[in-house]
Amino acid sequence: MDSAEETTVVAKGTVVSSGTGIILDSFRQAAALNNPVTSKAVKAKRRGPGKIQVATTTARRVLPARKGKKVAASAESVLTDTAKAVPVIIGNNKVASNETIRNDGSESPMVVNVDELDFPPASTANHLFLFPEGATGEEKFMAIMSSDYVLDKKYEHEVAFYIDPDIADFPVMYKDFVRLRDKQFTTTHVVSAFFHIMDREFRAQGNHQRFADCSLWCNYILQQDSRSPDRLTAAFYKYFMIGEDKQLYIPMMVNNNHYMLVVILFDELSIEVYDSLDFNHENEVAKILSFLKVIFDRDLPWFVSKNSNNHLNIPRQSDGYSCAFYASWYAFIHAWNGCIPRLPNDHTISDIARGVFISLLENKLYDKLLYVE
Repeated sequence: MDSAEETTVVAKGTVVSSGTGIILDSFRQAAALNNPVTSKAVKAKRRGPGKIQVATTTARRVLPARKGKKVAASAESVLTDTAKAVPVIIGNNKVASNETIRNDGSESPMVVNVDELDFPPASTANHLFLFPEGATGEEKFMAIMSSDYVLDKKYEHEVAFYIDPDIADFPVMYKDFVRLRDKQFTTTHVVSAFFHIMDREFRAQGNHQRFADCSLWCNYILQQDSRSPDRLTAAFYKYFMIGEDKQLYIPMMVNNNHYMLVVILFDELSIEVYDSLDFNHENEVAKILSFLKVIFDRDLPWFVSKNSNNHLNIPRQSDGYSCAFYASWYAFIHAWNGCIPRLPNDHTISDIARGVFISLLENKLYDKLLYVE
């Protein structure tokens, strides 16, 4: 961005251009619409085709079965046709998979316990952020970062927006922006949402790369000893079709405090591990190999390539919080280039982190900062 176009935050929800000194009125509107004390009646004026509908009910919302601690499954079930029905776990009790559970006094579909890390409770989102009409990703980023929702931490557990708003899936929380500002460890919301966007866009382009979200590693590969083979197979086929797809990108959260990337190249029977901190990956690789043995029902001669000895020139982190953005960028650039180059001198991991969040805000890949020639 040229210096004449740079923007500077001067007040909550208000942005001025440092090159022209002209206040952008749309951000005054954004500040008013997103004031936590603004009435819902004011926000309702923005309703219409293509606008976010602000919920006014206090009724419990049940989120899609692929995510969440206790969420509703679709009529076809979250499992693929190749998987068998499994008991549903409600607390310490098991019920048959075809039973319905009464929730808050009303009948609901079956409940699947997938224990997604950091996932918000299945309740109505009352503080969805409303962006100015026609705002760019950069402008949306400035608007939300300067809003009371981010400046006041008491709203950090509220949902800011959904990547899939029609089904209230892949939420991004205000705390994700707080953590970005304060340079803290990134939640699974951000990583899963970004990988979901990559998967959607690569599919639309007819490519053969697929991208899992954090659930595949955290809830299935890491916990495979407590999952049935049919459940593991169903989870795998949710992201990848053997014979159709070629590569699978899996974000891994290790020890609840570090992200790495695993790339499985099925045609080459190769597994590549990319880690911004160069840890020992023996346990993680063993989990991957054990999971693949279940999927293929036999051992295959996988070649494992670790960045500790074969990818020494990949960009590495020098802080204690940016691993999620490295793992996200590794996946993006590897899918485009087939390898991971060095970052150019005029790019930093802060640029990449900003680009990841702008991708979430635009709901599409923001290659201005993510793509490197």
